[in-house]
Amino acid sequence: MSKKSTTAFILFCFVIILLAFPNLCINAAQQGLLLWFNKVLPSLLPFMILINILVGLDSIKSISNRATFITYKFWNLPGSTLFAFIMGLLAGYPMGGRIIKELVSSGELTSQQGEKALCFCNNCGPLFIVGTVGTTILGNVKLGYFLLLIHILSALITSLLLKPTYPLYPIRSTSLQIAPSSKTLPSLLNEAVAHSMDTMTCIGGYIIFFSVLAHLITDTLLLQWLFHLPLINQISTTTLQAILTSFLELSNGVNALGQISSPYALALLAATLAFGGLCVYFQTLYVLEGTHFSTKPYFFSKCLQAIISFLLTCVLYPFFSVYTQGTKIVFNHTWSFILIGFVSSFILLTHFNKNIRSIFTNFKESHRS
Repeated sequence: MSKKSTTAFILFCFVIILLAFPNLCINAAQQGLLLWFNKVLPSLLPFMILINILVGLDSIKSISNRATFITYKFWNLPGSTLFAFIMGLLAGYPMGGRIIKELVSSGELTSQQGEKALCFCNNCGPLFIVGTVGTTILGNVKLGYFLLLIHILSALITSLLLKPTYPLYPIRSTSLQIAPSSKTLPSLLNEAVAHSMDTMTCIGGYIIFFSVLAHLITDTLLLQWLFHLPLINQISTTTLQAILTSFLELSNGVNALGQISSPYALALLAATLAFGGLCVYFQTLYVLEGTHFSTKPYFFSKCLQAIISFLLTCVLYPFFSVYTQGTKIVFNHTWSFILIGFVSSFILLTHFNKNIRSIFTNFKESHRS
């Protein structure tokens, strides 16, 4: 059976399930719609409009020229990457991807540079982590700030780990290559609002679809079928349901993870915030439409960031508990060794692959000559 036939068969099965559980699908769609309308739209739309105006005014050039020394040293990228990283953290998913697209379209970044910057500039926002997760779900704003710290640290560590995987880029003066914008502020505002609303509408569609998909998998017989698989049957129903939901959709996933009693619930929350779920991944693909670089490195880097977030939470939470609750520290050195070993292995593997590629390149060039 070909890949297309398999995909068509799976989609046909989901259509049958939709018809078999209409009430479930309608309720899930309503939850996704309310989630988008009440939380995602108010928090993302203002950022999206302002960022479109900033890019249109060419105000990023001054930031790029001043920050290039720092960003080239740590990331080997132009200074506009710092703007994308900070705004991506402030605005949340998928604004990092949107900013990268605007920077590539305006000429501030090349396609290769955009592909690399995307790997660590598209992150979850503090409003969602501290407000929704920390305050609303966990009932502890301090835990929200702790998760935000973990999120920022994991993004920075991921960016540093990915530096050797890309070739060196020369520093170029963007001010000489890009003409100043001649558009007026009202025209820029009109374009920004129109483009932002189009993007937000599509993001809403993704949230509704993945909300339905998550409920179809976790609230039907599909979840019972998964329990027959090896190792998975050792996980509790609530935990497995929460993990599957978080893999598909971020908001419903963190809400489900906040209800489980696993000792690793906080670490799973940190990993989910770093990965973002498939819904955020497809939202990012949409906002990147028109660019010409692969998103496979982005997906890999989000998986890497999720693992780092999980390990960082296990390592740092005992210190956080001592600071906030005054309890005696109970520190498990195993997680520290696992984190150090994981990062070291990744660095060694990266350099090994880089050396192998250079050997093959030199071999091919020698045979051509």
